[in-house]
Amino acid sequence: MMDKYLCPESYFFCFLYPALMNNYVHLLFGLLAGLLAVQPEFSFIAESHTTAVAHRETSEPKVQVDKQYNHFFIRYDGWNGGDGVYSTLLPNGRIVWTFGDTFLGLVKPDRTRLPDQNVMVRNSVMVQTGETFDSIKTLNQGASTTNSAQTFFTHAKQKGGKDWYWPLDATVYAGKLQVLLSHIQKTGSGAWDFKNASIDIAICSPTTGTFEKIIANKYQGPWGYGGAVCEAADGYTYLYGVIHGNLTTNVVVARAPKGDLTGNWQY
Repeated sequence: MMDKYLCPESYFFCFLYPALMNNYVHLLFGLLAGLLAVQPEFSFIAESHTTAVAHRETSEPKVQVDKQYNHFFIRYDGWNGGDGVYSTLLPNGRIVWTFGDTFLGLVKPDRTRLPDQNVMVRNSVMVQTGETFDSIKTLNQGASTTNSAQTFFTHAKQKGGKDWYWPLDATVYAGKLQVLLSHIQKTGSGAWDFKNASIDIAICSPTTGTFEKIIANKYQGPWGYGGAVCEAADGYTYLYGVIHGNLTTNVVVARAPKGDLTGNWQY
């Protein structure tokens, strides 16, 4: 009960005993003097921080559009847009590009698509042989037509409209291009009603990128191994993916021995 009266009693004694009050006054002025004494130091720190921020802002690199790079993919016929892009360097110096959903057809001069002369396919492949516009060739069958282009990597059940491939990362091993494929399966009528059913591997030519065969069900499940591939110095190729939960995203990883994606995976 006495604790809550401690402060009032202290002030009461200050008024009764001037000597005690003088001590409080001296203490108060001492604290103020201390604050005033260190104020320039605070100002110096603030000025130094401001100077550091200003220096950092002026030293940041400038960002600009790479018009030459963008020009590679500005098309008025054939391939004219795609997502989920990956690129892999081939042994002969060529570069193979893979895409997910892709538009193939005609584009008007104002950069709009002609609806009746475009088709959307589930994936596409392009091979770059040089650094000019004409050096990139689309490998999809019918790519040069207005509405007859075909998906490059086709799933065995794709005709039913509920199964397709979205390409992931790729690597070259033992003279073959190995492309990881996410087998997507429709689960409902909504636009986002689909899941990853398995990870398959496409074996392609290391010089032209042309398709040879598919190894199905290398992994079966919801995790998209192959969103990124790291060819490490320890002799393994690591395959990274993600799994999405409610407001969470977790990274998953597998590895293939000696860089061969067709070998046994460790998780």
